[in-house]
Amino acid sequence: MKGWFSRIERRKIQSSFGNKAADNPRFPSPCSLRSLPSPGGRGKNRLSHWERQDAERHPSEGRKHCQPSFGGLLVFLGVMLLSVPSALADDPTLWQITQLGPLTKPIPGSHDSARLTTQNNYKRVREARKHQAQSINRLFHRAGLAYPPKGLFLRAFKQEDILELWVEDRKQGWRKLKEYHICSKSGGLGPKRRQGDGQVPEGVYHIDRYNPVSSFHLSLGLNYPNRSDRILGQKPLGGDIFLHGSCVTIGCLPLEDKWIEELYLIAIDTTKAKPGKITVHLFPCRMTDAIWPKLKEAAKNDPDLLAFWQNLRTIYQAFERSKEPPEVRINAQGRYVLQD
Repeated sequence: MKGWFSRIERRKIQSSFGNKAADNPRFPSPCSLRSLPSPGGRGKNRLSHWERQDAERHPSEGRKHCQPSFGGLLVFLGVMLLSVPSALADDPTLWQITQLGPLTKPIPGSHDSARLTTQNNYKRVREARKHQAQSINRLFHRAGLAYPPKGLFLRAFKQEDILELWVEDRKQGWRKLKEYHICSKSGGLGPKRRQGDGQVPEGVYHIDRYNPVSSFHLSLGLNYPNRSDRILGQKPLGGDIFLHGSCVTIGCLPLEDKWIEELYLIAIDTTKAKPGKITVHLFPCRMTDAIWPKLKEAAKNDPDLLAFWQNLRTIYQAFERSKEPPEVRINAQGRYVLQD
């Protein structure tokens, strides 16, 4: 009959759209967009002889039959088109496919392309900016610092559960802006030397990844294992060490979600404005003169650990003297060497 699908065509439509509509409201069945015909109806709502027989044989499916029309098709297409923006907003992969912007150059020392110019395409980054933009502006304004700063530097102290944020101002040089509380930890004092040891690394690293779809809200990746880790560690060394949210961890440095949002935005804005490395120093504790005898005592039965901490203390002391992140290289023995 004119204006009706055949029984075979109707079955194909139901198999193609019916289950998908039940599982995903973004892809509704065309049958859900208009009233359904009844087996005993008249006129344009009357079922054909074959359709009436089919409805009588399968009464539970009788209401699934639908009468396609040009108006119904327009409504269906409209719903599909309206669903696309919300689907893209929830799926950053689709945003990347449809809105690829210009890419920044790779971060120096990184194997990652660091798509800093497309970070705001991700829903979590947009939400973080909505929640944290004003507080970030207030933070820098109260400190008398311009935003974004010229550079960033991070220092973490495992024993004290503290992450320090240092910023470089064009007029004032390096200043400590804030301390964050590391809200969960694993392992103990000492470097990470192999995969699965649960240790948080110790040493000199830099941020090499910006993950806006992390399993732990937002995350900043460290370049662990670095050259020192590869020389002094035991394979397999593991990897994927991050500063992230959610306050759970095995070997990473977690912050509360609101603080990782703040730090993440400051990091991407700073690196986007002035591409370069964000250096991260990870220490077992504040390696002051008062604490150093206790560290020596803790490592007295482990000469390799004591030698490593002595080496790491030179990095700590260099910054304490100058209040500027020192230039550091790693030699063939895996030791950190201060650059002149």
